[in-house]
Amino acid sequence: MSGPKCTELTVQENLRLVALARAGAWDAVRKGEERIRALITQSARQDEIAVSLSELASVRPREGASPSEIETYAAVLRSEFGRMEREIQRERITRETALMLSKLAEGLKGKITTAEQALARYVSVQPASVENNCTLSVEERRQKLERAIARLSGGISETHMTNLKKLATDALAAPHIGRFESLMLALQVDVQHANEAARESAADAARAAELIAQLRGLEGPEVEEMLRGLESVERREQRLPPDIEGRVASVEQAARARADQRYAAQVIREEFERLGYEIDEGFETMFVAGGRIEISKPSMKDYAARVEAAAGDGRLDVRLVRAGGPAASVSQEQRLRDREAEEAWCVDFAEVLAAARKRKVGHRVTRHVRPGDEAVLVLPEHGEERRGRRTVRLKELRRS
Repeated sequence: MSGPKCTELTVQENLRLVALARAGAWDAVRKGEERIRALITQSARQDEIAVSLSELASVRPREGASPSEIETYAAVLRSEFGRMEREIQRERITRETALMLSKLAEGLKGKITTAEQALARYVSVQPASVENNCTLSVEERRQKLERAIARLSGGISETHMTNLKKLATDALAAPHIGRFESLMLALQVDVQHANEAARESAADAARAAELIAQLRGLEGPEVEEMLRGLESVERREQRLPPDIEGRVASVEQAARARADQRYAAQVIREEFERLGYEIDEGFETMFVAGGRIEISKPSMKDYAARVEAAAGDGRLDVRLVRAGGPAASVSQEQRLRDREAEEAWCVDFAEVLAAARKRKVGHRVTRHVRPGDEAVLVLPEHGEERRGRRTVRLKELRRS
């Protein structure tokens, strides 16, 4: 190793993000399983849902599976839940509509019987056409309406359902066959539109869930804002914006870069502390925003290591500094002590980098100076300041 040096840190794998992503994916799995179990109490087909859940559980990932494997299973659960929910909703809609139409039909019995009676009030001058001489009883109308409503696929919005129920009610009570047929056509078109909207909404919700998984474990105000919008889409409260893919990618890239810098800082800090170094507050922030800090341990006496990071690019400059008078001449004995201190510091720094590599934080030395080739930087009062802070820490430790 060397004396003063510049090192580029690279996060080969952010183990903190991996752990957070794994935990979040398991949360999604548990949520999916709970939602499916909840359907059992809502459906008349409880045995079928229970069997389906049992089959899914047989392919549940092992506890140590990768986040992607767990998330794939969570996506299967979401898909199966959506399918079950849509089927249950479709059955409910068909049942409720049939009941509503039956009650209305009971009240209309005897009011619509023949074509002549149906047309008497509305076609008093023109003779009835062949088509208009055909009419449908209330029961026949009800059956046609039920068949049309039964084509709903599930996942229908409340707005669509309100419109469909009104059309069905109006069609059942239509005063003549022409009005009934026109309302039936409108209802069939609305059923088609409602199904298309439900399919699009389900696709949006599924894609939103995938994008949420991409952002899992990431932090920052932009991430939080994006997650709020995506969760709203997942709940089907709004549609997925057309430009969402690019926006999520941009937010994710920036957040991952910040997370990697913080992870590298966390690893480096923990490895320094393991060797007995005292690290002041602001070490992790320095890796993201840039800056410098000095670290030392009791055995270093008047020496400390200056650590400087450029904002967000993973470049780390380190060198040994000594407390003293910058203008004072340096004796040969002092130079030897400086070199020995520099060599000891280099051993520690090499150990920190080696340990960091085991935790997936790699490095590449881009500049190095051998111990003794450059004079140690001398800082006034540095030692007294460090010793003062160290004394305060020791007192706090004794009290705790």
